[in-house]
Amino acid sequence: MKELTILQKMLAAPLVGLLLYTGYMFYTFNEHNTNHSRMQKLQQDYLPVLEAISDNTILFDNLSENLKDAVLANEEEWVEQTQLEQERIENNLDILAQHPALVASEHVKQLKESFDAYYRNAVELSLAMIHQDKTPEQQMVMIERMEQYHTAVTDRFNQAKSDHEKTFVTLISDTTHSLNQLLIVGALMGLCSIFILIGVSVLAARSTRHSLQKVIHPLKDLAEGNASFDKRLVRHTDDEMGELVTWFNQLTDKLEQDYRAIEQLSITDKLTQLYNRTKMEELFDQELNQINRYEVPFSIVLIDLDHFKSVNDTYGHLTGDKVLQELAAVLKNNIRKTDYLGRIGGEEFLIIATHTNLEQCLILAENLRKKIESFDFFEVGQKTGSLGVATYHDGDDEKSMLQRADDCLYYAKEHGRNQVVSESVLEQSQEQQNSETEQKATE
Repeated sequence: MKELTILQKMLAAPLVGLLLYTGYMFYTFNEHNTNHSRMQKLQQDYLPVLEAISDNTILFDNLSENLKDAVLANEEEWVEQTQLEQERIENNLDILAQHPALVASEHVKQLKESFDAYYRNAVELSLAMIHQDKTPEQQMVMIERMEQYHTAVTDRFNQAKSDHEKTFVTLISDTTHSLNQLLIVGALMGLCSIFILIGVSVLAARSTRHSLQKVIHPLKDLAEGNASFDKRLVRHTDDEMGELVTWFNQLTDKLEQDYRAIEQLSITDKLTQLYNRTKMEELFDQELNQINRYEVPFSIVLIDLDHFKSVNDTYGHLTGDKVLQELAAVLKNNIRKTDYLGRIGGEEFLIIATHTNLEQCLILAENLRKKIESFDFFEVGQKTGSLGVATYHDGDDEKSMLQRADDCLYYAKEHGRNQVVSESVLEQSQEQQNSETEQKATE
């Protein structure tokens, strides 16, 4: 899966908020349609039914009073006029029958039956009392029956009105609850959007900051010259930070190459491409530390080309430089891989022979002397070299060892050149001189 870019991460928060808002809008639209349907039903069904039920209650009370008034006034025509209320009540009952979902059909049927029975008995009783064609006992029976029917119709009308009012109130309550719920959901979604926006923004910022920190610290080390070239940053993402890591690693590779090149120049003799004096001093200290820690022997060889000044005087410095380059090649090709070779000045070269005692170093030096003697140098032909050998003794440092090797080299120059002289030869010479001095003193 492709990594999100930093821009995409930053846009994720508003996009999530937009999605939530879109979802809320769909939810609001759906709830609006639901509430609109409820209000339409309220207008089309509930209100007509409620109006019919309320109207019947009033009409029934009026009808009862008109029948009583007709009896009191002894007017038969008033009885006939109650048919208007009776027809209106029946029309209202027909309206209720058209809405079985709101008023049960069985309940409407019972209302009709109860009202029809009441009206027939009420009219019959009113006419009987006006015409006085019934005995008092018969009238009492009719009155009791009519009151029973009146009570039944009144109860049924009141019950229907009460039930429908409860249903109406429930519908209004549900609609109000839905609207309140819509507001609550909107508020919650708004809060969620804010928290998500903050959360995604914080995560994106922390992720970006964490990635930047991984680059900033190595970059700071690089700028301060404390970089470790043996390590590279690991790319974990494919976003801009991952690309930055890639380019940082490439920059580090280039700087390492430049650093190695500069380092090589700083330790290399430009003419011969051997180690220079600075590097040889560093290697000398390294060997001194090794012998102090592990007591492993090492020796050194100083090499100087014989009569090199005459080469420069006769053939010029360009030829002299070529001769030194060839001498460097001869020496380099005939030392061991564990030895260090460098030019420490003019035509003077130094070999640090590691893990080598005096006897082993003399063998190495003699082999080099023969190689130099047999080599045919550019323009000047064959040349010879003088070599001074010294080995490490307790308490030695670079200066003391070089001084002994230089003394040996000087002795070789003074005693015929083209030879290897070790410190043991100097010791023997010194002993011989001391002996001669003592002998002369005795004589």
